[in-house]
Amino acid sequence: MKKIGEGFYYNVYDLGNGRVVKRRTSWISRVRKVIAWRKRAGRKLFEAINPLSDKKRFYQSIQVSKEVLELLNPKLLGNPSFVNFLEYEQDKAIIVKDLVHNQNDEEFIRRIKEYVLLAKKLWSIGFGDTVFNFTINNGVSEKTGQLIWVDFNDFTKSKETMAYCIKAKKWETQASLRYFPKERSALKDRIIKLFEKEFTIPELQRIWKERNKEKHI
Repeated sequence: MKKIGEGFYYNVYDLGNGRVVKRRTSWISRVRKVIAWRKRAGRKLFEAINPLSDKKRFYQSIQVSKEVLELLNPKLLGNPSFVNFLEYEQDKAIIVKDLVHNQNDEEFIRRIKEYVLLAKKLWSIGFGDTVFNFTINNGVSEKTGQLIWVDFNDFTKSKETMAYCIKAKKWETQASLRYFPKERSALKDRIIKLFEKEFTIPELQRIWKERNKEKHI
């Protein structure tokens, strides 16, 4: 198996059959990454350094992910299959950040609009993406050509948490836009305007309300 990627919680290995396997990173590697973030680490520094806190958060995120899988079409998450409680296989995908330099503005915006639809699909089942790291946590499935979630460890079940993220325009401070290529600044501005238009409290309330209405029919 060839290692093809590395995130905060998982290392990614190519299985050579159109699938990848996500294997948990070590506690010490997560501590090193958070310490390297220094001032931006904040609460995550404590959680990473404290093994019990780190483990609790990790297990909670996996549990939420599995609840999402029960309600959402699995192909939107790359058809994941868990090999144990914490590690899983998934369809191989091209990460969105790898598309930034080889797609024109209109092509890339079409993919971002797909991300908006994916995020709202989560709202419609009572979950939300709290980090808006669309260039890192989303990719284009090599199997279907559709945008999917390749990382689903930052979902929340809390409407209040989602509302807070929207009010704070959290997408502006996350890695996807913070490290967006400077030479594509006009594209970055278009993405921000799109998010400001689509990710609003009234829209969140509308979609969450529709979900609750369906549950009682």
